[in-house]
Amino acid sequence: SGNILTSNGTTWASTAPAGGGVWELLDSATASTSTTVDIEWTNGSYIALKLIVEGVTFNNSTAQLLARFKFGSYVTSSTYSYALGRVDNGSSWSNYGGTNQDSCIIIDKIGDSSMNSCSSEITIYNAASTSLRKYIQHHGTSDSYNPGDLQYVYYYAGSGLIKGSTEISTAMTGIRFFGLSGTTLDSGNFRLYGIKNS
Repeated sequence: SGNILTSNGTTWASTAPAGGGVWELLDSATASTSTTVDIEWTNGSYIALKLIVEGVTFNNSTAQLLARFKFGSYVTSSTYSYALGRVDNGSSWSNYGGTNQDSCIIIDKIGDSSMNSCSSEITIYNAASTSLRKYIQHHGTSDSYNPGDLQYVYYYAGSGLIKGSTEISTAMTGIRFFGLSGTTLDSGNFRLYGIKNS
């Protein structure tokens, strides 16, 4: 079962498929009036880690989806640098950036009505390294109700890294998601996938 059947024109052969190339589910979490949501992994032979964040809602309209990196039980709350760009359906473009911040901004504008949410796809690089900086690259979308009866949709693209020396020499084992002070993540799905090198 699961083998590949091939033919040379004369005979058939059944062989096991080559390793690698398949995304494996490594961790998952669901937000439910949560102040934080943690996604964690054990570093293995993965060439890429991909996080799918889908349908996240918040309890207020000043929400931001923020992220911090985890190193075992330690969650770093300093020395983040990030860059973020946002465009909306009104053709307005906004740029954000910072260094020595306490987190990375993933999404910065989400409405709080029952229909408003945000989603993002996040790639994690160098997680298992003990000599390179860990960083993420992400793109996503959100929508926000405007008091002027306009429904805005936003597209985001950005990246973030952590530059502390301890974090460079330690493997990264997770990401913590949260909002601004007083904000809860009322719902949303978080799924982490890894693709093996071989």
